[in-house]
Amino acid sequence: MGIVLADPVELCRGRSSSDARAICLTLERAGIPTALEASPQDAPSGLTILVTRSDESAARVLLERGDGSPRHCLACGATYAHGDACPKCAWPRDAVPTIFVKGTECDFVPADEPRSDPVADPIRSSGIWWEVAAVMAVGVVPNLLNAVSSFIRPSVFPVEHWVDSLELSVMSGCTIFVTLYLIHRSGEPFSRFGITRPHVPDLFFGALFLMAGQILWGFVSDLFSGLRIIEYYFQRPVGAVDHVMMVLKFSISAFAEELVTRTYLITRLETLLRSRTKAVLLAALVFSSYHLYQGLLGVIDTFLFGVMYGAAYLALRRIWPLVLGHMLYNVWGTLLG
Repeated sequence: MGIVLADPVELCRGRSSSDARAICLTLERAGIPTALEASPQDAPSGLTILVTRSDESAARVLLERGDGSPRHCLACGATYAHGDACPKCAWPRDAVPTIFVKGTECDFVPADEPRSDPVADPIRSSGIWWEVAAVMAVGVVPNLLNAVSSFIRPSVFPVEHWVDSLELSVMSGCTIFVTLYLIHRSGEPFSRFGITRPHVPDLFFGALFLMAGQILWGFVSDLFSGLRIIEYYFQRPVGAVDHVMMVLKFSISAFAEELVTRTYLITRLETLLRSRTKAVLLAALVFSSYHLYQGLLGVIDTFLFGVMYGAAYLALRRIWPLVLGHMLYNVWGTLLG
């Protein structure tokens, strides 16, 4: 800012000197030289932003937040494409002010403030229905399922395998629905949470994670040989129907668990805590907390399992290898454990 431009033209005027300088900073970070000069006395603001005539079109596209405008990460300062999370630290917000051009005057709005022009449309009725469905999926459907299943459960344990499979599949499906809905509602791309199309290499990594989980379990059970894992309270699959229900159950539940405790929670926590290590450890703690029914040995194993899978997610940023590995690990443990 403050340089002499060849063939300068007026781009816009800032509402204040800080606004004008923020606009210039945005342009110069994109490689467009700028200059400031005092506005005429009858102008509503004190500084005018100048650019060279050859850069005027590109500057206006940038100020209108076109596809080519850069974003500058608040956390680490990296520059990245508009609409994506920072590839360096995954911080979703940018430090570049949002600027809306109105004629020759720019309306400067800081990035952390909501845009007031144009006014966002209210949620349409269809959106409200989806929101109601999301709340029902969490607050009503699981309780309703438990109420219905209480009529068909045997009076004593173990629970029949198909009953357990049906219950867990429906509850996990509700969790998936709500989580995906909230991600969609946030406006962020699913790819930010590792949810992309499956690829063939995912099969290789899934098998690799299966073996890693088995090695981990062998290590933990040997190290803590004095502890005992509590047995699961359901029957092993018997017959074709039970085996199909088992695969369905573990596929849906693995996706739900990896979605919530790995891809969603780690992505959110690394933003909130500004630490990948803390994000992985806290997500693993959450994951192990609802495995208390397996006893202390099971909690230790699931915590280390969560740390291992969390580190894998940070390396791959894909959900499918984790889901495949988790599903195969559960199937293996049920059939051969």
